[in-house]
Amino acid sequence: MKKHIIFGVITLILLLVVIYFIFIATGKQNVDIKIPPTEVAIAKVEKHNIPITAEATGQLIAPQSVSLKSQISGIVNSINFTSGEYVKKGQTLMRLDDTEQKANVNSTLADYTQAKAQYDRTETLYNDNKVVSQSELDTAKSTYLQAKAKYESALYQLSNTTISAPFSGYLSLTTLADGSYVSAGDNLVDLVDKENLQLEYALDESYASSIHLGQMVDFRTDAFEGKVFHAKVSYISPSVSSDNLTFTVRAAFDNKNNLLSPGMSVYISQVLKKDNDVLAVPESALSAQSGGFIVYLYEKGKAKAQSVKIGQIYRGYVSIISGLKLGDSVIATTEGSISDGQSVKVEK
Repeated sequence: MKKHIIFGVITLILLLVVIYFIFIATGKQNVDIKIPPTEVAIAKVEKHNIPITAEATGQLIAPQSVSLKSQISGIVNSINFTSGEYVKKGQTLMRLDDTEQKANVNSTLADYTQAKAQYDRTETLYNDNKVVSQSELDTAKSTYLQAKAKYESALYQLSNTTISAPFSGYLSLTTLADGSYVSAGDNLVDLVDKENLQLEYALDESYASSIHLGQMVDFRTDAFEGKVFHAKVSYISPSVSSDNLTFTVRAAFDNKNNLLSPGMSVYISQVLKKDNDVLAVPESALSAQSGGFIVYLYEKGKAKAQSVKIGQIYRGYVSIISGLKLGDSVIATTEGSISDGQSVKVEK
């Protein structure tokens, strides 16, 4: 019994000693550790000229592009071009066999000539004391007009045996050869004007008040890395798409050196307003956070987080749409990370 009592007393003493040392250790940990302020550089919110620039992707298109189709059925007599060749407006590209069409022209011409002569005689007799009746004159006129229409139709069919270029441009590949048979509506060859191309792209509706005809557009393409091309706005859509709230723009591009081709993707940069004085801060002052951006104001030795709405970035400065006022001090750079309410001091 005594052994149990002695063992219990010793255990209690050991427990008290352990509690004492834990208390001492905890007390030492509660000693305040002073953290020196983080050194920062500050900048004033000032006005800077930050041009309004629109960035977009688009495509080169050929406004003049046509698939030349056969208007009649027939056999190809001659092909007067090479696939891919540049041709001028009015140049003969292809001829179809015109034997049947020429025969039809000669036949209808004879009927037309006879009908016209008969109508002229009948009209003369009618005008000279009504030798013939009005009914006979009307019949002669009707026969004449019908013969004339058939003759003009035959001439038109004959003209369709010759296929000419409606404008200057480059021809596509053709699979036809002399002796090939084509039906009415068959595609003969494609013609594309590559000299006068256009950029087609879409801009957000917010730019509608800043864009106008004649503005210059800079663009690049992957085919010529590092080279900047220039075009001029020639069309602005009068309406905004309800699907994505954008409007279509076209810019004319002179491609006389034949460097670029329709269908190429392009990357567009367009200055919409060159002189645009706005509130701005150094780009380095900006921090991204979930849902937007913040800057840190410098107020009485403390960093204060401030949400901002930003515009465009230009030459190291970012325009501030809302959240700051002229003359505010913002933390532009820091030697370490900072947080809201942290002590900071301006570096000397």
